[in-house]
Amino acid sequence: MGKKASNTPPLLAPEPQKMQLNSGHWILPETIVVALDKGFSTSLNAGLEVFRNELKESAEISFVFDEKLQAQLSICHSESDLPGQGYRLEIDGGGISISAGDEAGAFYGLQTLRQILLQYANEIPFLSLEDWPEIAERGFMLDISRCKVPKMETLLDLIRLLASFKINQLQLYTEHTFAFTNHEIAWGDASPLTAEEVREIDDYCRQHFIELVPNLNSFGHFERWLRHPEYKHLAECPDGFTLPNGKSFPWGRTLHTGPESLRFLEKLFEEFLPNFSSPRFNIGCDETWEVGQGKSRAAAEKTNDGELYFGFLQQITGLARKNGKQIQFWADWVLHDPENIKRLENDITGIIWGYEADHPFDEQCEVFARAGRKFYVAPGTSSWSSISGRLDNAVQNLASAAESAAKFGASGYLITDWGDGGHFQFQPVSYAPAIFGASQAWNREKPNAAKLAEILNRFVFFDNSGITGKLWVGVARAAGKLKKSPPNSNSFKKLLFSDGTDLDDILDGIELDELTAACSYLLQLEAELPSARPTCRDREKVLVELRLTFAMMLHAARRGIARISRSTVDFTQRRREMILLIHQFEECWLTRNRHGGLHESSNYLRQALKSYQ
Repeated sequence: MGKKASNTPPLLAPEPQKMQLNSGHWILPETIVVALDKGFSTSLNAGLEVFRNELKESAEISFVFDEKLQAQLSICHSESDLPGQGYRLEIDGGGISISAGDEAGAFYGLQTLRQILLQYANEIPFLSLEDWPEIAERGFMLDISRCKVPKMETLLDLIRLLASFKINQLQLYTEHTFAFTNHEIAWGDASPLTAEEVREIDDYCRQHFIELVPNLNSFGHFERWLRHPEYKHLAECPDGFTLPNGKSFPWGRTLHTGPESLRFLEKLFEEFLPNFSSPRFNIGCDETWEVGQGKSRAAAEKTNDGELYFGFLQQITGLARKNGKQIQFWADWVLHDPENIKRLENDITGIIWGYEADHPFDEQCEVFARAGRKFYVAPGTSSWSSISGRLDNAVQNLASAAESAAKFGASGYLITDWGDGGHFQFQPVSYAPAIFGASQAWNREKPNAAKLAEILNRFVFFDNSGITGKLWVGVARAAGKLKKSPPNSNSFKKLLFSDGTDLDDILDGIELDELTAACSYLLQLEAELPSARPTCRDREKVLVELRLTFAMMLHAARRGIARISRSTVDFTQRRREMILLIHQFEECWLTRNRHGGLHESSNYLRQALKSYQ
C-alpha cells in the first residue's frame, strides 16, 4: 500500500458524485498555508483542527494560518449554487480550494482532501471534484446495552472514524445503560454512561458534524429492568413470557400499557433527554411481544392488541413532545399490517429494519411512501452473533436498503450494529460494513465493496503492507464458506458456543468438506498475520483482536470437523484451548470497553467449556 503516482486517480470513500483527473500535479509544500472564509463556527473550526492534527500525525503534513502569506488551501462555505452538505474541491497550479454550500459541506470537503493527501508522497494530481450526499441523514447506531458499554476513548475514536466517512448521525442504543438517578438496581452492574459523559459525547459529535440522537427503548426490551422485583409491577407479564421462537424468560420484557408505566417513562425522559442537543428521539418500541398477553389480556379481547400498542405509543410520543423532541420508532408493528400506518401521527418517522440479504425493503418502504409518511431504512453490519462478521450478507443487505431508500424517498439511512448474544464481535469487525453502508448512503451508484480492504488499510489502519485490511475483510467472509447460514447469525458462532447437546442440529446440512475448506481458508489468512503492519493509534488492539478472532473461528471449525468425522477428541487439550480463549477474550474486552457486562458475555463461552469435561 505504498504512495500513489501523481497520475493515478485517488481512492475515495464514499466516492464523489463527479470527479475529473486533470493533467499536471501540485507539489506538496512542507507547510500548507490556509485561508478561511469569514464567520467559521466553533464546530467548523474544531473540525479543521481535527483535520490538521490527524494529517500531522498520520502523514506529517503541517498547516498554518497566516494572512500575510499567499494561501495554498482556501476554504469557503457560502457557495449558493451547491446543495446542503455539498462541496467542490479543486487542485491546480494555484493550490487547493474547497467551496461549499454550508459548513457541513466544507467539513466533508476536508474529509475528502484528507483522503487524497494520505495517498500521495509529494505530488498531488490536478483534479476537479463536485460532491453531495444522496441521503441527507446518514446514521450509525451502536448497541451499548447488550453487555458491551465502550470506554469514552473508544466512543470518541469511533466518532472521528464515522465523521471521516461522512456519517452525520449517531445513536447509542440504550435500555438500561444510562446512570438514572434512583435506579442503580437496574444499571449497577452495567458500567453505564453518566449524564456528564453523554453531554461530552454530544459536544464531540457536534464538533464532527454528527448529531447524537437520543435512543432509549421505551416499551419493549425492558427485561433489564423488569427482572428486578422493584420494577416487576410495571411488566405486562410479571412472571415471564415465551417468545415466538420458543425461548422463555422468567421475567417480563415489555411494559404494561397502564398509567403507572407512563409515569415511570415520564421521569426517565425528564432526566435522559436534556443531555442531548438533537431535536430527535428514537423511542424504540420494537418487539413488544407481550402486548395483550398478560395484564391487558381482557382489554385486548375487547379491542385488539394493535389498539393497545398504538394507544400506548401515542402516549409515549406525547411525553417525548413535552421534551421538545421529534419522534423516531422501530416500524415492525406498523408493518405487521399495513393498515396500521393510518394509526400513526403524521410527524413520526418510522424506522424500517431488516438484516438479511433478501429483506423486503421495497415492499415495506412502499407502505410508508404510499401513505406519505416519513421513514428511515435500517440495514445492519451483520457483525453480531457471528464472531467475525458476515460481510457478504451485510453488503447485499446494505445495498438493498440504499436502493429502496432512493426508490421510495427515505429521509434517512441508519446502519445498525447490534450486540445480540453477548456482543462478541470486536470493533474492527464492523468497520468494513459500516464504511460500505456510509458509501451507499452517500452515493449508491458507485459501490466500493471490492475496495474495502484497501480503504481500511489506507484510511483506518494505515497499513502500507496492505495486510491488516485484507485479513479483516477475509475473515469476515469466512461465514460464506458454509452453505448453511442460520438467520441473524452464522454456524461458526453457534459451534463455538454450543453446550454440546445441539451440535448435531447445528451441523445438519453442513458437509465435512465445507468445514475442512473453511478451516484451510482461515489458516491461510492467519499465516499472513505476522506480516501486517498497521500504524494506527490502536494498532496493538487491532492485532490482538484479529489474532483472537482467528483463534475463535478455528476452534469452532475444528469442533465441527471433529463432530462430523466422529474423530477422537482430546478433551483435555480442547478444554485448555477454550480456557485460554476465555481469558484472552476478557483481557481483550477491557482494552476498549468497560467492565460491566463482561462476565455475562464470557459466560456464554463458559457454558461451552462445560461440554469439555
